[in-house]
Amino acid sequence: AYNQRDEREADDSGYKYMVGADMNPYAILVVMHKLGETTNPQIRSNFSVHPEPLERAARISKYLQNMQIKPYVITGKNNAIVQDGTWSFEVKHSDGVNIPMYRAWLLAGNLYCIAKEANVKKERFIVVEDRENANIYYGNRLVYTVTPIDIVRESNKDVSQKAAEYVEDFR
Repeated sequence: AYNQRDEREADDSGYKYMVGADMNPYAILVVMHKLGETTNPQIRSNFSVHPEPLERAARISKYLQNMQIKPYVITGKNNAIVQDGTWSFEVKHSDGVNIPMYRAWLLAGNLYCIAKEANVKKERFIVVEDRENANIYYGNRLVYTVTPIDIVRESNKDVSQKAAEYVEDFR
């Protein structure tokens, strides 16, 4: 039978493998926070031998700090800022699935993975539109999704135009 100590060791190993495999190091924070928020009894019981999700998220946050992962994320009450040196990007809105903090973590992790490449090419950033959003990719990696709510105060722009601005920012 597994216990919480075993699960902590599994978390530690899994996180190290994840970072070593060039996966988004912030993505697991999103998962842990979403697990911590769920009220679904079936999901909660499936994780009963695991440490509490928010405890696990706190441990992962410490890993990120110790590894000095950049960019890093500064979270506020209603927004989050992705920061790297003098460059910053503020995430103010939910995208309907992820709150600003989660969107910022996912963006920061994707930019971190891209920056690890030996030869980052600006032209590999592309914008692909769907019915209402503009998705920013670097190669096959989804970097960020611009939604109509992101441009609500900029009525003279559409999501595609805003995404093009963000691409320049991310480069």
